Amino acid sequence: MMKLCLTVTFFLLGCSVSLAQTLVYEGSGGIGEEAQLRAWGSFLRRLHESPEADGTFLDSTMLLLTSNLGNASAHSTKNMPVVFAGGGFNHGQHLVFDRNNNYPLPNLYTSMLQRLGLEIETFASATGTMRGLELS
Repeated sequence: MMKLCLTVTFFLLGCSVSLAQTLVYEGSGGIGEEAQLRAWGSFLRRLHESPEADGTFLDSTMLLLTSNLGNASAHSTKNMPVVFAGGGFNHGQHLVFDRNNNYPLPNLYTSMLQRLGLEIETFASATGTMRGLELS
């Protein structure tokens, strides 16, 4: 059975960084952002090291880490950074799309929802599923 986790899940599972620490904005590359990424990485490692019947917990869990802005200085929602892990997808790659003809982020959501077993064609403004993201 596939599980869907929100990025705040790792705070609820006993990682050393508290939610209050990571919500403090300290600028680009600040200590709050570094602590959040370290905690997220630690959580991914713990899932990868936790065996389950058909692999690991990471294989059956999807995790998404992103920002609400692609460029905070311009308050732009284009070209947002996205890190996606788990879910039985073929990871280990960096997907880059045309910055001027932005790829719809809801295509990723469509792929995730279909992986969870929902029979949908698109989600929100998606134009299909995520190109380059295949099942392993």
